[in-house]
Parts: sequence; structure tokens; C-alpha cells
Amino acid sequence: MKLITLFITLLTLNMCSSPKHVNKNKTDKSAICTVENVGTPKVMWTFYKTTAKQPLVNTFNKIIFEQPKATFSIDSLYQNSRLIIDTKAIFSGTEKNDVLSEYLFGKMMESNTVTMQITSFDTTKKQAQVKIHMNNTTVSKRAEIVIKEHTITLKGSFDLKQDFNAGEALYFYHTAVFDKHKGADGKSKTWADVTFEITFNTKLNCK
Repeated sequence: MKLITLFITLLTLNMCSSPKHVNKNKTDKSAICTVENVGTPKVMWTFYKTTAKQPLVNTFNKIIFEQPKATFSIDSLYQNSRLIIDTKAIFSGTEKNDVLSEYLFGKMMESNTVTMQITSFDTTKKQAQVKIHMNNTTVSKRAEIVIKEHTITLKGSFDLKQDFNAGEALYFYHTAVFDKHKGADGKSKTWADVTFEITFNTKLNCK
């Protein structure tokens, strides 16, 4: 319990860049703590259908994650880290979403990958900047940082048309799913809005 409390404190106070000693008990013993990422981040993109804006949650299952090694600061751990996402490995639940792969991403330029790079990460302000490269276009979007125990999630959004000039690709996708995207009013709609979440698992190491 003390370790979890220490971990949360280090996250929210944004540990200093130099080693910091943390007393673990009332003796003279002290610990130098670092934080590291554990495993591959989870990346979810939520698309929307029908005039009621029903969410369609999708997860990318093949990601190359480039990041610094363990560090004394949670901010420096993820700042400048990069995710290279395989757009052909996108799943809706346990089912591979071939329609999105073929009719949305497949109609874009540089259709095989999307890159998401964290250019700014500030746990004090609970804000990050994520630079997204897709359809031969690079856009920086703000993301909220949500911390829950050892899990950190970035939450943001973008517009396929306005941000990435992907209106044509969105049209092909909408045409392919026209009937499936009809709501109770009988109207079919596929939204350009997409929300994203990047979830990291972290570990605190004290010596």
C-alpha cells in the first residue's frame, strides 16, 4: 500500500530530473526510485455511427513502441516516445476489422502505418501533446492525462476531414458500411470525429 501511495505521489508531483531519496521507514535506510514502462501500450480509436453518434471502439494489436529507458521522471519517460501503428491489425472486440483496414486506411496515402508521437507530457497540468502522422499529414493534438494507480491513459480526439484531409477515404468507408450505420431514424451516418486513448502500464523501482 505504501508503494502505491509513493508511486502516485511521484506521478502527480512530477519527480525532479535528479535522483531523489525516499524514506521507506524510520531508519537511516533510503531508496533511489525510478519509473519504467511495462509492456506495449494499448491504443484504442473510437469511431462513431448513426445520427445518435453510437461509438465503435477499435483496438490496434500490432504496435512498435519507441521510448526512453527507466528514468527518474514520469514526464521524461514518455515525452518524445513514439508509437508506430499497423493499420491492418485493427480489431473490433475479438474480430479483425477488415472494413476499416481496406476502405478507410487502405484509401489513404501511406496506408500501412499511423505514427503517434508524444511531444509534450506534463503530469502536473495533466496534459500532453500528441503528434499524429496519417494520410501524409502531421497534426499535433492535445490529450488529457488520466492516472489510476500504475496505469496512465492519454485521451484526445481528431477530425478525419479537417485534420487529415481524409474526406475521400471516409466516403469510401461510409459507402462500405452504409446499411450498418443506419440508426433508428433510418438515416446512415459515419462521423469524421475520432477519439483516441493510449494506455501505458508503469512500474516503480526502488533500490
